Amino acid sequence: MRRECASRALGSLVGAAVALALTPSLIHAATICVAVSAPSCGSNQPDVQAALDAAELTAEADRVVVGAGIFDGPFVYAPSIDAGGLDLVGQGPQTILTESSDAPVDGVVVLDLRADVAGNAANVSDLAVHIPSNTMALNPGNIGIDAGGVVQRVEISGSPTDPPGNVQVGILLGPGERLTDSEIRMPSAPPGGSFATGVRVTGAAPPPAEISTSVITAPLGIEVVRTQVLVSRSVVTSRTKGIDVCGSEVVAEDSVVRPFDDFGIGISVNAGRCGGTVASLTARHRRRQPYAEGRWRRGGAGRG
Repeated sequence: MRRECASRALGSLVGAAVALALTPSLIHAATICVAVSAPSCGSNQPDVQAALDAAELTAEADRVVVGAGIFDGPFVYAPSIDAGGLDLVGQGPQTILTESSDAPVDGVVVLDLRADVAGNAANVSDLAVHIPSNTMALNPGNIGIDAGGVVQRVEISGSPTDPPGNVQVGILLGPGERLTDSEIRMPSAPPGGSFATGVRVTGAAPPPAEISTSVITAPLGIEVVRTQVLVSRSVVTSRTKGIDVCGSEVVAEDSVVRPFDDFGIGISVNAGRCGGTVASLTARHRRRQPYAEGRWRRGGAGRG
């Protein structure tokens, strides 16, 4: 195993993440509402997928506001044009996205968000996602969110009844994408909690992905594969590995990583296992408190 600390690269990683955090919100040309009645609603759609489909067809930035309730997916936003970007906003934990068919389903992404062809982000905030059960062992299994930008004030929960060997994943992040002010709780006891992963980060970098002010509880907390990540002011509780750094560079600031199993590993760093040549984790303490669990619930949710 080869470990290297590339201070110059890590310094640029932190700088790029800070720049990402300061990126202004989208300026919305249209507000599309689902199960919400408000003066700011420019139009209404009967369900979440219909609203995402409508947003894909416009050249302006869209805001899709979803009311309280349980909404059955899966949901996809993948525009093939310059669609101006998307903000999908719920009403906090009262807005729940899931796939609620009677039978377990395989290979489902509950919320699949893609940046458009011009690179405009697809952001999501202020809602909950529940991952349905699988019928067979898959890696990855069912996925809560495949991010396309910023994921903020979101709660993700996994299925406790998945078969042994299945790897359900709370959220997938790629380069430049960000998870903040959120809670991910994957089952930690068999069968559903055998190999579940809270956050999986992959893709060539820079820019780095960022995980900040979030609480992640999963058998494998954060898995980083051949990319760069900044983890800040977060709490990661795991049964097998807290942060698994595989051929990647990670900076962890003011965060807590705590295994709860006698044989659990807080941090694992390995270059060759993923075909990489460099792997490093740099821990920094800037005297800031880690994230206060549950704080996001007290924040303002999206309105119409």
